[in-house]
Amino acid sequence: MTDKREQEITAPPDLKVFRIGSSRKILSFVYLACLVAIFLPIAGLVGRIILFEWESNLTLFLFVPITIIIGLGIYWVIEDISGVVTIEHDLIRYKSVFKNRVLSFADVKGYRTYYDTAKTFSTGQIIVVYPIEHKGNEIEISKYIENQPVLLGFLAAHFVNLAMAEFVKERKDLFENPLYGRTLEERKRNLKLATNAAWIANILGGIVGGLLIFLSNPPAGLSLAAVLFVPLTYVLVPFFRGILYFNNKTGSQHPYVGFGVIVCCMGLLIRGVFDYISFYSLLAYTGQSWIYVSLLTLVMWGLLLSATSEFANNTSMDKANRGAFLFFLLMYSFGTFFITNRLLDNRPEEQVITAIVTNKSQNDDSYSITIEPIEQLTEAKLNVDEMLFNTSDVHTPVSIHIMHGRWGRPWFYVEKGK
Repeated sequence: MTDKREQEITAPPDLKVFRIGSSRKILSFVYLACLVAIFLPIAGLVGRIILFEWESNLTLFLFVPITIIIGLGIYWVIEDISGVVTIEHDLIRYKSVFKNRVLSFADVKGYRTYYDTAKTFSTGQIIVVYPIEHKGNEIEISKYIENQPVLLGFLAAHFVNLAMAEFVKERKDLFENPLYGRTLEERKRNLKLATNAAWIANILGGIVGGLLIFLSNPPAGLSLAAVLFVPLTYVLVPFFRGILYFNNKTGSQHPYVGFGVIVCCMGLLIRGVFDYISFYSLLAYTGQSWIYVSLLTLVMWGLLLSATSEFANNTSMDKANRGAFLFFLLMYSFGTFFITNRLLDNRPEEQVITAIVTNKSQNDDSYSITIEPIEQLTEAKLNVDEMLFNTSDVHTPVSIHIMHGRWGRPWFYVEKGK
C-alpha cells in the first residue's frame, strides 16, 4: 500500500487536477461577501472626498489605504476560489479568473513553500513554482488546495526545492564570503554582533513605538526618538555589509531590524493622527502638506532600497515586501511631518483672545469647550486638556495661539486667557 502511494506521488501523471476544497470555497464566498459589503461604502466615500472634499487630508489618508487593502483582499479571495492547477505530461498549468499561466517542466527553475503570517491557524503552505526566465510568470498555488501532500511530493521528486538550496547557499555565504570578514572566526563574530545589534534595535524600536501607540500623552522626546530611530537603522544595516537585513525573510539566517522599524512607523502614524486632530484639523489651510509627505516617503523608500540588496530580486514576494515597506514609510512620513512641524517650531506666533460661550462637555478622557468663533478656525468647538477644562467656565477668556510651523504648516494650541 505504501509503495503504491509513493508511486502515485512521484510518478508524473498523465493528468492530475488540484482544486480548492468545497468547504474552503464556502467559507471564502462568505468572506468575500463581507469584504464587498465593507468595500463599496468606503470606496464611495473615498471617491466623494477625492471629487468634492480634497482638502479633507486626514480622512483621505485613513481611508485610501483601507480601501486598497480591502480591494486586495477581494482580489486574493477570488484568486483563491477560482485557482485550478493541472499537471499533464510535461506541463504545469495554472488557471484562475485573473491568471492563466503555463510552464513546461524544462522551464521550471524550482519551487518554494511559504507559511503565511497566520501560520498558527494554517495546516497548509503556499507553493510558488518559479520559471528559469521570465520573472513575474511564477505560478502561486493556494495553501487551501486539495491533496497538497501529493502535489508537494511530485514537485520534490522533479524540481529543486529553492528554499533548501538557498538555505545551504546562504549559510555558505555567511561563513565564506570575505566581505563579512577575513577569517571564519571573524565572520562568525560579525554575524553574532549583527544578531545582537538586531535584537537591541528591535527591542528599542518596539518599546519606543509601543509607548507612542499606548500612551495618551507621550513626552516630546519619545516622539523625536521614534523619528530618529528609522534613519539610524539606515546606517546600522549597511554598517554590517549585507549581514543585517530590514525584512524577516522566510527561512533566512540573516538577522533583521524590521520589527523595530515597523512598530515605530505605526506609533508615529497614530501620534501624527492625534496631532492632526488636536493641533491642525480646525485651521483654515489650503497648502499642500501631502507633497512634503509624499516626497519624504519616496526619499526614505529610495534610501532603504539602496541601503540593502535584500530586495534586489524581482520575485512576487520581493515586490510585496517592497510595497509593504513603502506603506510603512508612508506612515512614518505622515507622523514625522506633523510631529516635527509642531515640536521643532520656533517661529513667531499670532495670538487671538476669545471666550468660552457655552457649557463644556466631557466624553471619557476627552474634554471640549465651545468658544466665540474666530476667522482663523473652521469650528468653534475645541478639544482641550483636562487642566484647562477644570479651571475654566462660561465667559472665561481663552487664548488661541496660531503657530507658523517648522515646515510651513500652521498649527494652534489653546491656553487660558489672562
